Amino acid sequence: MERSFHYLALILLTLICARNTHGFRLECSSVPRSNSANPGVCAHFQRDDIDSPQSPEYHLLDNSKIVFSFRLNGCDESDTDKTNSSNALRGYPESSFGLYENDRLLYKSQTAELAYTVKHQRDYLFNFITILIDMSQSVATSTEYLGELKTAIRKLVSSLVPPSDAVESHKLKLQVVAFAGGADRGTVNRLLLSYRCAHELDREIDDLLATLPHPSELFTDFKSTALNLAVSSAISGLVSTVESFNAQFVAGTLIVFTDGDDTAGTYNDEALFSELESVPSSISIFAIGLGNVTDAKLGRIGKDAFVRVSDPSKLQEGFEKVSQNLLSVTQNRYVVEYCSPKRKGEHVLLIQLLNQTAGSACSFFFDASEFEPSCDLGLVQPELQNFGCFSESYEYRSSASVRLPHIAISALSTIFAFGLWAVL
Repeated sequence: MERSFHYLALILLTLICARNTHGFRLECSSVPRSNSANPGVCAHFQRDDIDSPQSPEYHLLDNSKIVFSFRLNGCDESDTDKTNSSNALRGYPESSFGLYENDRLLYKSQTAELAYTVKHQRDYLFNFITILIDMSQSVATSTEYLGELKTAIRKLVSSLVPPSDAVESHKLKLQVVAFAGGADRGTVNRLLLSYRCAHELDREIDDLLATLPHPSELFTDFKSTALNLAVSSAISGLVSTVESFNAQFVAGTLIVFTDGDDTAGTYNDEALFSELESVPSSISIFAIGLGNVTDAKLGRIGKDAFVRVSDPSKLQEGFEKVSQNLLSVTQNRYVVEYCSPKRKGEHVLLIQLLNQTAGSACSFFFDASEFEPSCDLGLVQPELQNFGCFSESYEYRSSASVRLPHIAISALSTIFAFGLWAVL
């Protein structure tokens, strides 16, 4: 009897303290509302799991604020139900979006407790970029080849560095890594330039390329190409860096250049492809290749985009295309914050473009039974000193004011319930 009472107490306390996690979910396959009889925009909203793919309740902050991110692309011309990933819809202001709660268009002036904002994710995103370059014998033995590669890298870095007055310039770091042959992960890659902040890169890249040593000085074996092991090692390092930095929006980008397929045989294709399939959604990978590496393999490595160039004189063109693809992938991400006035019941928040007539929209299903009046717009960011690229001219919210998201509150509540049960 006493044991039964213990179990009953546990169940009741868990129900009281923990939130109902299945009451919240995000779907980006909803049919958009048609606001005009005239032909409008066809767009596809796609869920972007860079913030938190596992827990829908992570999207609830500040007791009643809904937060989620999405990608915005155009439609396939031949079939509007399909997404055209190469047509990234970038630069849309908040006024272009319509938010509907329970099918009613929201206006910020409706009630003091209703507030929302739609911003570009780059305002919040911390980004780590790794450039991985092939420095094997075929590259090193040609002065012209190496010169073209240096120029291409220089232009690529310039295109990736934001203007000094842009928010994202304080949230980007880039490193350069070379590879040739190598029998293990400890010898395959050589760090040429460790992570540098955006404002340092122009000078640092110039110095690096001006003094770049011959591959024979960098590698014991520079005559073979350990492409597979080099890519695997670079992915592991990038994933570790991204996951170790504590921010809601943090991403990694790997740009791979190779002038041929793997010849070292230290890591087979099947192992590499298996690893690529499990790369987190927060990591983007682009590939540039020439020589005997196949398009099929370049496409597997460059899971977000790849470019083949016919000869070294086309390297600058190839790197430029990768830069454009990278910007397309990163600049069509948006973040929604919404403070709902609802305090009970189940509801649906839908977001779409106001002039959208086809494609798909995002819907967030939520239970407002535990929502509270306090809700502030503005995501708390880690202090920029932690990232190491802080500028005194940049204003940010201190992480000291951060509130626990409900997923943390639920966990603490459940722990409390178990503890009380043990006492009982």
